[in-house]
Amino acid sequence: MFRKLGWIPCLSLLLPTPPLGAEGTDVAPFEYRITQIEGSVLFKGVHDKSWVSAEVDQILSDGDQVKTMQDSRAEIATPNPDIIQLDENSTFLAQTTSEDETSFSLIAGKFFFNIFAKKDRKFQIKTPLSVLSVRGTELAVYQTSADEWEGGVIEGTVAVRALAETEGTDVEESLVQKEEGFRFQRGQKTARFRGLPPRMAAFRARFESMRQRKPAVRREWKKRIIRDGRNKRRAAQRSPAPRPRRR
Repeated sequence: MFRKLGWIPCLSLLLPTPPLGAEGTDVAPFEYRITQIEGSVLFKGVHDKSWVSAEVDQILSDGDQVKTMQDSRAEIATPNPDIIQLDENSTFLAQTTSEDETSFSLIAGKFFFNIFAKKDRKFQIKTPLSVLSVRGTELAVYQTSADEWEGGVIEGTVAVRALAETEGTDVEESLVQKEEGFRFQRGQKTARFRGLPPRMAAFRARFESMRQRKPAVRREWKKRIIRDGRNKRRAAQRSPAPRPRRR
């Protein structure tokens, strides 16, 4: 079972909201955190040689990885919140994260996303075969074979581009709208099609239930900010004042 919050496996579109804060002084640091775990979920730091068990509330830095095993799931969120859910047998690589620019890589598996809508924000999802530029969206991206990835957009817009097989080769970008899908195959151009891929039909209930979960994710972030702010103030109060230098 999940720790802290019950599992509701899907993602939703979030409308713009004011920055999180508490007690007039606490501001959310912009970072990835693991917010839910079900089953066996592993973590590997950028400088680590081996995998260890991941933990709820764990902060992810640039280069850190999270991996779900068989019959396991994980959720990663930012303060907005952006929500990323990993299905079983999936690997996520954290990269740049800030209010204005966020990117990460999907190494393998199946993923569900809610990306916070903000004008002029750069948000990129990378797979071994593609780059997706997301503009406030509900979508799923999943690996169908070693040489193929597929996905679909439930809400919003995503610009998709296959990675060039040869460096320096121009690759055309395609704009995928609501209720449309895409497919990347190694060595092929992006396949964009009207209507969602057949696999996406099974995911609709997941997106709907996540819309109901959205307030809980935000409440958890607010509690975290209050707690972290209090801990910092208490630590500062316990620290002895510096002694004046003797002349």
